[in-house]
Amino acid sequence: MQDKETDLPLVSVVIPSYNAAATLPATLDSVWAQTYPRIEVIVVDDGSTDATGEVLARCGSRVRVIRQANGGLASARNTGCTAASGRFIALLDADDLCEPERIGVQVAFMAARPDVVLCGTEFCAFPHEDPPAQRLHGLVVDSADPRAQAQWWAGVLGATAPGGGGRPWRWVEDLPATPFDYLVFNPVPEPKTVKNRWHWDVDCDDVEELVGRGATVLRHPDDDIGWHVLADPEGNEFCAFGSD
Repeated sequence: MQDKETDLPLVSVVIPSYNAAATLPATLDSVWAQTYPRIEVIVVDDGSTDATGEVLARCGSRVRVIRQANGGLASARNTGCTAASGRFIALLDADDLCEPERIGVQVAFMAARPDVVLCGTEFCAFPHEDPPAQRLHGLVVDSADPRAQAQWWAGVLGATAPGGGGRPWRWVEDLPATPFDYLVFNPVPEPKTVKNRWHWDVDCDDVEELVGRGATVLRHPDDDIGWHVLADPEGNEFCAFGSD
């Protein structure tokens, strides 16, 4: 029986960091708050010019720091993975936060499924207090009926769903408070069998209004979450948050 900390597989948490002094402390705190006890933390400082070095200096031996000339996210991540000594590698960006059980849940899953070499988790994105000027061009979603989906989401979001101009896909534009300019629904012949890897969330104090439009409630607020989880008419999962 594995009842000692040293019997557990070591997990290397690899964090590429470039000018992340403002967010890195919270990221590291979320790693140190993990319920899983055997973790090494590797931060690759990818040529930062801000106070990232000072943040890392305060961490002492809790963090293994690797410094390199700026080479970009992929380069820094690869450097960290090469230096990792754990049986498993957990990737984390320098502006991300981990739920306390994240690594423990993933290690348990990998131990139960030796045929699996990679597993991922869901995540939530937080809006910037000062949103960047750049935006994604669009978020593309598979759809059985693009026209109906575009019209449905335009109504929910208070946006616009123009005609397709003879194109098989449809899109939503004039989107308020999103990091992308277009929500695009592209036709595919296959039925949906799993939920989307990406999902989007809405602010809504009246979930019944969404249900009246055709949404399905998958999960009500409970002891673990304070929001509703719903699915749109084609089964795309999204969350609805109340103002309180």
